[in-house]
Formats: sequence, structure tokens, C-alpha cells
Amino acid sequence: MAQSPPLLRVQLLGKHPQLATQVDKTPQLKRVQNAPDVIVDQQASRWVIKNSAGDVIDTVATQPLDQLVTRLRHQAWVRQFVYQKNPQQQFNLSVDFFGDVTGGTAVGGNLLGLSVRSEQAAYLVVFNINKQGNVNVLYPIDQEELNKRMQANQPEWVIGKQPDDRLFVCPPYGIEYVVAMAFKKPPVLLKVLMGASIKVDDPKNLKKLTQLIAKPSANWAKASVRLVTMAGPNPVHC
Repeated sequence: MAQSPPLLRVQLLGKHPQLATQVDKTPQLKRVQNAPDVIVDQQASRWVIKNSAGDVIDTVATQPLDQLVTRLRHQAWVRQFVYQKNPQQQFNLSVDFFGDVTGGTAVGGNLLGLSVRSEQAAYLVVFNINKQGNVNVLYPIDQEELNKRMQANQPEWVIGKQPDDRLFVCPPYGIEYVVAMAFKKPPVLLKVLMGASIKVDDPKNLKKLTQLIAKPSANWAKASVRLVTMAGPNPVHC
């Protein structure tokens, strides 16, 4: 049986009756005063969305109001996709950043790599969810990677096997996620998703991603990691 999507607990700072009404009418959102998943604060002409620790997730223009509600609704989807577990998972999967990263935080100008390790031989797909909530498929990006079956207990270098191939951290800064999934038998969707970039406002393709985690199964395992990026002492440009 598929798991029910969790509600995103939203705390609004200040009095914003129109926004409160919109949040209350949105099924994926629940307005709270304590223990929020996200905090929304108005600063000048922008809404600032933060996590419970105060890290900035994203900023959105104050008008139109629907734009903020759409972004919060998508953040509920992000939370589901990142954190929902597979109760029938039978093998372990790990995903790790390496290089210039400390405690899941990296600053502008740092160089990062990414590796995945599976307890069993499996077919791999790796997603990056950036600050704006857009989804990029990091692996597979070509037919060779699509057909490759990663070996058990051997690292698969998704980014940065060689120092020259590492990811350069630059603006926009914020919170990003990497979600890795490993399949004993590759689903048909892997070919469809190969190298894809999926925008926040693309519900058709976001639904395809949701299908990957909707049905618990012993066929797949999932792991995720969060990365917080922020400005360093020196200006950095991409």
C-alpha cells in the first residue's frame, strides 16, 4: 500500500490573513505555531522561506500570492520525495559528499564530489533538488550509465572521481538535496528520466518521480543527503 504524503507544517511570522487563508485551503499544507517544517517571513518585497533551523530555502516575490503557495506546495512534495522511506527495503544504500564540505555545509569556491554505495548490485538513479526546488537527474545521463549495474559495496562516483571533475560551489546559495535510488531490476521510468531537468511547475514529470517511491518494494532502496551552501569570505561567480 502506498504511503500517504505528509503535510508540510508551515509557520507564518506576522499577521498575513490572506496568506493564512490560502495555506489553510491547501491540502498539502498545515499552518502551525510550533514545531514547523518551514517558516515564512516577509522581508521588504520578498517572502523568505526558511527551515526550522533558520536556513534559507528560497525567496519568492510577495505578489502574486499564489506563487508563494505554489512554492510551499512544491516544498511539501520535496519533503515527501526526500524523506519518505521504503518500509520493504531489504538492502542498504548510502550517498555522500566528499571534498571541501564539513558537516553537510560548503561555502562558495569549494570543490565537491559525490559518491553512492549499494549493499547489493543494482541500477542507480541520482537526483539533485536545488534551492528553487527544480530536479536534475545527475545519474544516469547517457545510455552507458543507464545500462550499468553498479557492483555491490563498491563506490559509484557520480561527481568528482577526478579532482578536475568536482563541482564548484557558487550562487545561488541555499539548501539542496541529493536523493539516490538503487533498483535490483531497472524500472522503465529510468530511460524516461535519463539526464532530465524537471522544473517546479512541471506536474506531469513530478508525478513520474512520485511513482518511483509510491509503492514499497524489496526491489529498491533509497538514501538522501542534504547540502547547505553559503557565501564564503571571497566573492564567487559561476
